[in-house]
Amino acid sequence: MLSKAEKKTLIKRFYTGESAKDIAHENNIPLSTLYYWINKNKPLRANRYSRFTQAEYHELKNEADKLSIEIEILQKALDYLNISRRSRLQFSEEIYSLYSSRVIARALKINRSTLYHHINHNKNEDAWFYKYEERMKSEILKVYAEHNGNIGVERIVAIFRRKGIRTSSKYISKLLGVLNLRNTKTEIERRRRMEIKDIRKHNLLLRNYEVMKPNQVWLTDSTLVYINKRPYWVCICMDLFSRKVLSIRISPNNSTRLSKSTLVAAIQNRDIKPGLILHSDRGSNFISYTYNKYLKDHHIIHSYSRPSTPTDNAPLESFNRTLKDAILLNEAGKSYSTVRKHISKFMDYYNNKRPHSSLNYLSPNEYEDRYQAGAI
Repeated sequence: MLSKAEKKTLIKRFYTGESAKDIAHENNIPLSTLYYWINKNKPLRANRYSRFTQAEYHELKNEADKLSIEIEILQKALDYLNISRRSRLQFSEEIYSLYSSRVIARALKINRSTLYHHINHNKNEDAWFYKYEERMKSEILKVYAEHNGNIGVERIVAIFRRKGIRTSSKYISKLLGVLNLRNTKTEIERRRRMEIKDIRKHNLLLRNYEVMKPNQVWLTDSTLVYINKRPYWVCICMDLFSRKVLSIRISPNNSTRLSKSTLVAAIQNRDIKPGLILHSDRGSNFISYTYNKYLKDHHIIHSYSRPSTPTDNAPLESFNRTLKDAILLNEAGKSYSTVRKHISKFMDYYNNKRPHSSLNYLSPNEYEDRYQAGAI
């Protein structure tokens, strides 16, 4: 009779490449018996990280069955010894920080909802919940002071877990609110958002595209074009009065820098006065703090389209379509630098030569010249 260690040695020899027939003959055992041992000890995959044999599986299963019977006996003992639910709940307070609520409720034969209610709503000042909360508040204040307030919920949770303190982001966030503590960066960002909160809600244009003079209302927008199958963003600034394109910039990224540089170029080309309205959509580049601070410094009033309503900026959306058609027809497959030059030429053509239906088929520059001469 071979021992377990000897059987494992034979199985290992099989997996290293020896013939099963030779191993069986050498040890004077039936070939079918050897294959039975091999199959019984064949590794099973529990997940991508761990493996175990059938024998180990059956051993674990037997152990789990024994533990299940022992738990059942202990639970019956609770009823037999007539241990009240109050006593079980009081005992749960002592072990609540050591085990999961699911395990405690199952072991002590308590509904989880009853356990949660007892832990979280116990009015006794000596209850585990109040002691735990006071300890957590103290720990939070220490961490907050150590980092000078420049720390958020997730980092506090990570620090606590390194110390072996079980907690959650939701609970830490709740205690920060109770302690009236805020992340310094979050507070700064909140103040920035509050500065532009009111103007972000207003659509001052309201699809009224009739303007009486230049530099009264400007439109701006970013549109996506493809050059050699690569995406690029084109940002445009237009005077609504004459539909004149004041500036165009192109970049691989639709960033605040692109939008701001387009606006800066437009301002350099025009003599603007306080009260100019700039209308855009609600893209992140246009609602950014940096962009709106620049507008505020130049006394420009920001107007926004309604969410998902491109028709609130219809004149510029129409120009975007015209510009894209020009790029696709004339610059298909050409380089980025070539397209930039073409966009500059197209802007010159559009402002000086292209008739516009809303301007009685005059070009934007012709329309502004007539306005300056008093003919409009």
